Amino acid sequence: MAAEVAAWLADPGSNFGWLLKGNESTARTTKRFDTRENADPSVRPRLTIVYTPPSGQVGACCLPGGTCVTTTSALCTGQGGSFQGIGSSCSPNPCTGAQARLFTPSKDNTLYETVDGSLSNGGGTGFIVGTDADGRASSSGPTPTA
Repeated sequence: MAAEVAAWLADPGSNFGWLLKGNESTARTTKRFDTRENADPSVRPRLTIVYTPPSGQVGACCLPGGTCVTTTSALCTGQGGSFQGIGSSCSPNPCTGAQARLFTPSKDNTLYETVDGSLSNGGGTGFIVGTDADGRASSSGPTPTA
């Protein structure tokens, strides 16, 4: 089955589905398959996927938008995410809440409070705009590039 599905992905024009043929020589062996258009949702087909990530080198990954998934560091960064470390968990979600973002300010003669509590006129490597309701640092500046 897996090879046939892979072939359908490679060449969608070859996808004609499967024919299921039962034992037609025995009475009462028929099965009914409904479509997604059936008015009764309980008999519509469902696909359930159970994914087990590779063991050992996985952890929480914060994807853009705050979604957390468990994956490897390489797969996380490949999706634009921020890997939280091997063995880290998505429960509780480490990706929610305000996130401090550092960016390069210009010297505009405005005093800003830096991360360590000192003041800066924007000449440092970054600054924090403010705090959220829980007192955590937050920013409205652009996301830095690594």
